[in-house]
Amino acid sequence: MRHFAPMTAARWYAVLAAASAAFIAYGSFVPFHFQARPLGEAWDTFAWVMQTRWRIESRSDLLANVLLGVPLGFCLLGARRVDRPGRGAAVRAGLAMWPGCVAYAAAVEFAQLFFAGRTSSATDVLAQGVGAAAGMTAWVLAGPRLTDAARRILSDPRAGGPAGRLLLAYLGLIALAQMLPLDLTASPYAARRRLLQGGVVLVPFAEWDDPLADQQWLLLTWMGQVILFFPAGLLLAQVPGRMRRPWIGLLAAVAVGLGVGALTEAGQLLVSRTPSVTDVLFGAAGLTAGWAFGALAAPRQ
Repeated sequence: MRHFAPMTAARWYAVLAAASAAFIAYGSFVPFHFQARPLGEAWDTFAWVMQTRWRIESRSDLLANVLLGVPLGFCLLGARRVDRPGRGAAVRAGLAMWPGCVAYAAAVEFAQLFFAGRTSSATDVLAQGVGAAAGMTAWVLAGPRLTDAARRILSDPRAGGPAGRLLLAYLGLIALAQMLPLDLTASPYAARRRLLQGGVVLVPFAEWDDPLADQQWLLLTWMGQVILFFPAGLLLAQVPGRMRRPWIGLLAAVAVGLGVGALTEAGQLLVSRTPSVTDVLFGAAGLTAGWAFGALAAPRQ
């Protein structure tokens, strides 16, 4: 049987850098309406874009592109320099890698020309380049200390052991799933307008009373919410210390379910989804049910 070596910090940073690059591409191409066009025409259009489209049309889009570049730069330099001393060497490595980040941003903007509904912009390339530079600067200033702190936290028994670490990862997966399709185009002003104009379902089960609602689809959606949160409850039940005091574990499950559900639904104000209190309740119910199942099954494991 083949044995695989444990993941080193450098490999983890490489995985996170690849995930950041994939996220940039995903956010740039969604909703993936591919439209073929001649390569020469696309190249001419891209050259025109790089020469003329330098106007900042949306400050929120500009900020979003800067933030997209930060984790890419941070993780790329982390993959190269983690556990290697020398701030000067890290700076030189960052300067050598930064043009690659800019080239990747330009390649993504070029590929956008083949997706209907997407608009290429030179300012997006610049913003992502600035973000990558900021991420690399953050690594030079604090990356090694943050890595050591993360190691101490993950190795601390109070972090919940493997179940606690996996629970944190799965909660991140829930947050990602709740934000799909991740079309981060809404501004804070648009989010506020949606909130004030009824773009959020604040009354539980109000969707069911809508005469135009597809009730079968609503049931499937709510059941999907329960299924999505159920594994998080199972993991919470395996965190050391939860089984000794069942009532504390139950209250923790309810609180985590409501908290994660509320935060992810609030985040949907920034994407093309409709936040709903009903989804929060079903998510909390799914997590609590998972915890209860895990608590009952634990003595027999």
